[in-house]
Amino acid sequence: MNLAYWKLLGERAVTVFAATLGGLLTAGAFDLLNAPWEQALATSGMAALVAVLLSIGGGAVTTSNSPAITAKSTEVAAEQNSVQ
Repeated sequence: MNLAYWKLLGERAVTVFAATLGGLLTAGAFDLLNAPWEQALATSGMAALVAVLLSIGGGAVTTSNSPAITAKSTEVAAEQNSVQ
């Protein structure tokens, strides 16, 4: 696990956090000032933590710098991005 791996993992955590938060807030149809922020942030944080843990656990399966358990083509793309 090198720097490229941790960058991709951080990107994944932020993406999952933002997607979960957006989904929770829009599903509840809350306006910005009356949203249940504490619950939404806690749930989004838990989703991001689960994404990180799944990625770290998947690191034992993959052979590249990518935290994803995916096809080889995705792993090759991640390696090419880390070179740039």
